[in-house]
Amino acid sequence: MTSERRRKPKSELLYANGIDAVTGDYALPPMTAEDLKKGIVGGGFSEPEAKALKNWRNYVKQRKFGVKEGVDARKLEEAGWGIVFPVNADPAVVDALRPLMDWRREQVGDLYHEYLDNKKGAVRPVEVDSKASWLGRQGAENYGPVDPEKVPYYLLLVGDPNQIDYRFQYLLDVQYAVGRVAFETPDEYAYYAQSVIAAEKQLLQHGQGARRRQVSFFGVANNADPATQLSARSLIDPLVTFTGGLKNANSAPWEVQTILREEATKARLGSLLGGADRPGLLFTASHGMGFPRGDVNQVARQGALLCQDWPGPSAWRGKPIPEDFYFSENDLSADADLLGLIAFFFACYSAGTPQWDEFYRIAFKDRAQIAEQSFVAGLPRKMLAHPRGGALAVIGHIERAWGYSFMVEQSPSLEAFRSAMSALMGGAPVGLAFEYFNERYAEFTTDLTDKVQSNEWNPVDPIEIASAWTATSDAKNYVILGDPAVRVCAAEQPGEPQGERPVILITSPAPAGASPSVGAAPSVGASFPVGASPTVGASPTAAASSIDYGIFDGVSKARENLGQIAQKLTDFLSRSIDNAVTLHISTYTSSNMEQVDVKGSAITGASLRAVTVLQVDGDVKQVVPVDASGQVDSGLWQVHLDMVREAQKSRTELVQTVVGAVSGLIGPGIKV
Repeated sequence: MTSERRRKPKSELLYANGIDAVTGDYALPPMTAEDLKKGIVGGGFSEPEAKALKNWRNYVKQRKFGVKEGVDARKLEEAGWGIVFPVNADPAVVDALRPLMDWRREQVGDLYHEYLDNKKGAVRPVEVDSKASWLGRQGAENYGPVDPEKVPYYLLLVGDPNQIDYRFQYLLDVQYAVGRVAFETPDEYAYYAQSVIAAEKQLLQHGQGARRRQVSFFGVANNADPATQLSARSLIDPLVTFTGGLKNANSAPWEVQTILREEATKARLGSLLGGADRPGLLFTASHGMGFPRGDVNQVARQGALLCQDWPGPSAWRGKPIPEDFYFSENDLSADADLLGLIAFFFACYSAGTPQWDEFYRIAFKDRAQIAEQSFVAGLPRKMLAHPRGGALAVIGHIERAWGYSFMVEQSPSLEAFRSAMSALMGGAPVGLAFEYFNERYAEFTTDLTDKVQSNEWNPVDPIEIASAWTATSDAKNYVILGDPAVRVCAAEQPGEPQGERPVILITSPAPAGASPSVGAAPSVGASFPVGASPTVGASPTAAASSIDYGIFDGVSKARENLGQIAQKLTDFLSRSIDNAVTLHISTYTSSNMEQVDVKGSAITGASLRAVTVLQVDGDVKQVVPVDASGQVDSGLWQVHLDMVREAQKSRTELVQTVVGAVSGLIGPGIKV
């Protein structure tokens, strides 16, 4: 750095993204670069890690990205695909993912591999296994170009970070294209597997994308908040400009949508995540919500996206952040259309949270425990496993996200973001597109290690060390949730995709150890096309949608005969009460949707599996489904109960509509 170059004052505070949901303050107090340096020089990286990263940096500078010479990483049949389970994997989870495994086997042939055997292939606990030991058992090298004949380039980890540690994922991802799926139930694994197959088959067989060819940027800039003001100005704005110039450079044009600053509200984000504005590729930049260890909301809402609704730290300090300000898994609609979406969340904890806060360990030499155990964020987990068709992949952050990830030494550092977005828009698999972040991780790790070592005999400017550390930490903590081999499944032209949406079939699971064929329904639940409502009986939702509200026109006509109004009111109330007094909810399953025929209330080609009848006086009659062994089919029953709750909610809304209509007819002076 030359003497003429302006230095940032050492007293200027450094901010990390992330807001404490309980206090309304920054999750990590701002600090000076000098304070940060004092901690960093006492930490750093282990010698094996630094050596591996330095070797990798030298290799990736040749722009070969992962695979050995002569292998095209864009082609799965050349790069290979493998699925990695933890030891003692749940057989039900394996069965749930079997359709996706068979689909990939069909695509890659001999370069397909399942790492399931406890003695060699499965990943052992973190105290026993490391990236080096696991690769060694497979006969592969710990660094250098990937030989797909030894270990496939695309690797999907299965299980939460307590089964396969985040650190294992970070380091394996330096060489390979790695993703992770981690859900709470086998059903969720099955939903994700079938979503990937449905989206890819629609694109391959019909040439139609499950998503519109649109990239959307959602950039929050809260009042008096340096972090989001910086990300809006120096990350989102340049990426919008870049993709705007790029959109016609690919094989097919893209539509670029921007929702920035005042427009970046929670309601608009909801329209992007499965609503009317749903794109094929979504990029967001905001704060991620942080909850203290032990808080009942931490696992479900940590990393939720704080929107423009938040008035900023000055206006909202010292009090909890309400749900109205942030978007969490609870805000995803049951009818959300997420099939085929790839999302990139730049926000703290947006992909997950480690058990131990690495920053505190390095900076303050006090290894603070920030969660009871490591976990995957709730919002992307629910997006991927949505029963109506899930997202293909979500890229997010483990731990805190820093502004230094795109600003280094006061200069923009956006090439990794630009390159990744360009690759995704150009049709590259998501794992290959994010090799640019692996290169960034390797380069900054080497630079940081050199600076820390040099500081022992020649003091280094604290801003230089702070910049290197924050950029390194940020680049390391990006992870892919979902299959790293997926790619954007967008229509060939901008706008809405053409043709019918694919169907996700949900039936009873195969017995443990069985291998359903590709495309077979892998899970329990009701069977229904993606985007259509599950089959229910006399649902009040359908009844409400068919009500003729022309009665309100009659009120506005002063000369309308009072007898006509009374007759309309009588008919309206009669129809409404008939539908509200009794709810009859039926759930059917089918393994072959082509044989299903629905005419009025008659359904053929499907099996009636569960029934609930609710009387307005509280009388309830239910028929509970059981499997072949006589046990309650819990997965199907849960889906059925969800439909019951929706029916009850619709009945309540219907009654409120009736009361409102009567009040409007009678007049404001009379209570109903």
